[in-house]
Amino acid sequence: MNRLIDIIRSVLISPEMLCLVLPIGIWTYWPGPFQFVTTQIYADFKWGVGAALVPTGFFASSYNLGTDLLSPHGARKVLLEWPDYWMLKSRVVMAVIFCGVAVFVVFFALYLIAESKASLGAALLLSGWLSAFAALCSVGLARWKIRELLGE
Repeated sequence: MNRLIDIIRSVLISPEMLCLVLPIGIWTYWPGPFQFVTTQIYADFKWGVGAALVPTGFFASSYNLGTDLLSPHGARKVLLEWPDYWMLKSRVVMAVIFCGVAVFVVFFALYLIAESKASLGAALLLSGWLSAFAALCSVGLARWKIRELLGE
């Protein structure tokens, strides 16, 4: 039961979720800049395709860092005996899932911009970027801390 509560808490109360929701809240009260971005992407859709690749790169980097962090080789074998290893593993998995969701959100945002020229698309685009970046930073900081603790 504690594991389930911890996983739910790590999803709902996380920097990734804040970064996913914050641009939509800003869009609600101040849609002007998002409308400008939407018209710019709509005018030249190559920018949108490039924008979609940003969270895709974050996803790949997050997966790579997470795999390196959780691989039990060398001094990291002691991590497998650590009682809270499951928390580290669940955080890394959640970060990779957040990056995957961010990729989906960005492609949906581009669809909205291309089909209906909705400024919500620009807000979702920013949401995807920020959420994927926050997830990558979480995994990177965890990797730093583990290296520091293990003296690597």
